[in-house]
Amino acid sequence: MKKMLLTVLMALTFTGLYPQENNSSIVVREGKDGVFIFFSDKLPFGDKVNRYKEALIYRSISKSGNYSMIGNIKPPETIESFRFSGGEPVLALIANAKKLESPEQAWNFLQNHADLRDYGSLAIDAGFLRALCVAYLDDKAAGISSGTKVFYRVSLIMSGPGGQNVESESSLTLGQPPAITKPAGERVRESESLVGISWKADTTSNSDAFYGEIWRMQAGKGGFEKVGSCFATHDSKSGTIRYQVADKVIPHRKYYYYIVPLTMTLLPGPNSDTISVISADFARLPQPTRLAAIDSAGGIFLRWDPLKDPLLYSGILIERTRDKNSGYKPHDTVPAGSSVYTDLKVIPGGLYYYRLRCITLRGQILQAQVYCSVLKIVSNIIPVPPVLRSLDTVNHAFRISWVASGLPEIAGYHMYRKDNLNNGWQMVSNLLNDSVFTDTTAKGGRLRYQYAVKSVKYDNSESNFSNSLFGQMPDREAPLAPTGLRAGISNGKIVLTWKDMKADYEGITGYIVYRRINENAGGVSPAGMTSEWLLNYGFVRLNSSPLVSPVFSDADIKDGTEYFYAITATANSGMESPASAILVSSNLRNDPAPPASLYLTKTLSGVRIEWDKNTSADIIGYTLYRRAGNTEKPEKLDVMNATKTNYIDVNAISGTLYFYSIASMTESATGLAGPERSIRY
Repeated sequence: MKKMLLTVLMALTFTGLYPQENNSSIVVREGKDGVFIFFSDKLPFGDKVNRYKEALIYRSISKSGNYSMIGNIKPPETIESFRFSGGEPVLALIANAKKLESPEQAWNFLQNHADLRDYGSLAIDAGFLRALCVAYLDDKAAGISSGTKVFYRVSLIMSGPGGQNVESESSLTLGQPPAITKPAGERVRESESLVGISWKADTTSNSDAFYGEIWRMQAGKGGFEKVGSCFATHDSKSGTIRYQVADKVIPHRKYYYYIVPLTMTLLPGPNSDTISVISADFARLPQPTRLAAIDSAGGIFLRWDPLKDPLLYSGILIERTRDKNSGYKPHDTVPAGSSVYTDLKVIPGGLYYYRLRCITLRGQILQAQVYCSVLKIVSNIIPVPPVLRSLDTVNHAFRISWVASGLPEIAGYHMYRKDNLNNGWQMVSNLLNDSVFTDTTAKGGRLRYQYAVKSVKYDNSESNFSNSLFGQMPDREAPLAPTGLRAGISNGKIVLTWKDMKADYEGITGYIVYRRINENAGGVSPAGMTSEWLLNYGFVRLNSSPLVSPVFSDADIKDGTEYFYAITATANSGMESPASAILVSSNLRNDPAPPASLYLTKTLSGVRIEWDKNTSADIIGYTLYRRAGNTEKPEKLDVMNATKTNYIDVNAISGTLYFYSIASMTESATGLAGPERSIRY
């Protein structure tokens, strides 16, 4: 008959784990690495009469009783032989647990303490018991099929004269799940530096429960990690088994815990419920301080110092009264992260009293610690706009400052921005409490920005716009590739024109023309061709310095030769754009070239356009084109004879940006328009 033999720390008692001395039964338990056989609760050291000198272990997988010996254990008699058999770590564990000074003292302790009770919690570790020669691991059992019933016999050959040998037997069926059920969350105890959690299950379904592995995760700090273990405490009176954890933690953090119940041989059961805890003493959490009330245009404005750890609270309860003798009543609740509030439900001439009470995450409403009062007088007025003071470029960002308002009803400021692409005003900041704003989203030299700021009251009403400041970020990007590359043949020259990219990107300083002759062709034209790619594949740069105007005449040509052209743009940053699409000279017509120059002037009558006369003998006139800044395609403005060299656009609208271009005409064709010129009328 099995009997309770081991009492461990925390009043933990396990029934039937060890056989009593001279008992006819042994205890067998399946583990991850095989089957453990526990056969004695007395250590075979020191006692020369009653200890065993050898243990023979047998196994059978049938009821026939045909046992085969699978191993034997001979207890070491000296410290040297104990060390040789791997006992050095065990001596260190004993020395540490018993506060001994050396392995020799630990060995002497073994010699004089044969009862496993003397080793406390060390004696519930299967590896420790194997080292002390009272347990055996049948690791070959791991290869036996699940569901097989295995029988074990242990024969203890006793020492001393007249010693009677002892034989014990037991059996188990392999692969059976341990008798452990899922532990359910029971209690949580929270404080700033120590938290306690307990799980429970019924004893009848958890006879194999022995340990609990503790797993913890801090919110926002990665996944779960193992942080320790606990015992499964069996309470026979209540029929309950408990796993209790006490863990040191960082104050004001959220943690999650679960346990993995284990047998003594480390077979796991189902994971427990996951429990969340917060390391805080909720009954003593700090309250808001320095509550102040201000009579503002939009209502009564309340302001207090923000809570240091708002995540520990579910909100702040604002209580109000007009008569302190009648008591405060709940008025509104705001998020725990708030530090301002505007009470709009007030009457001018009324005296109001306020106090704040925090609501913790655990639902506790703390006692009020701050009070204030105010007389409502101010009427509703529009706030005065601030005055912008400076705009500077700092580390590729705009830093804008302004003169702050000293009015008590001003909660902060909103910064607005628009650009030269005709985009309207957009708010680019949250509520600003300072009088400076840094815009890190402004892009490189293609855009010119306009900034203005508004004052914001506590009721969220805004002032009118302040004065404006303008800024253009130094270029950090390569300009866009030129577009609209066209060409014609005039007076034995190939005349190239393209869209003037300066209208879209003020940082452009000029253009580079590249040419390749067909016989040098090679490679496939990729998207976003760079100047390096052009030079590597046979293109030659035709102009040594960037062209100011988007027009180029190539006189160095031969009949019957095919030419390939590409254009790039250069920027004030020294960067060069990707190349335009490649134009092939075999596709050109012998069209007249546009006039060499185009000039624009604002007059009272409209926009005056002038151009240089095309001196070719076959020119019969000119076609003038115009497009507004917000359109892509130019429209024909007028057609004039060859004697004309100026024109006034009387239909130009004041304030509008226009682009003009002109083309020459012959009897047979109208040539390509020259480069566009722009003017804002």
